[in-house]
Amino acid sequence: MDKAIAETLNREGFVGARGCTADASPQERPDDSYSIQGTAATLGVMLQTILNYLARGLLTHRLTKGEP
Repeated sequence: MDKAIAETLNREGFVGARGCTADASPQERPDDSYSIQGTAATLGVMLQTILNYLARGLLTHRLTKGEP
C-alpha cells in the first residue's frame, strides 16, 4: 500500500516543501492507518505538508482515542 500511495502522489506531481518526492518507507499501523507523523515520514515530506494536505482535502483523516 505504501508504494502505491507514493507512486500516485509522484505521478500527480505532489512534492514536499523541499522538492522531495514521496518515499515508500513502511510506517503503517496494524490497522492499515498512519499517524500524521508516520504519513509525513512515509511520504518524505514535512509534517506541515500533511497538515496542509488535510486542510485542502487531499488526504482524509480520522481521530483515534488514545493513540498518537
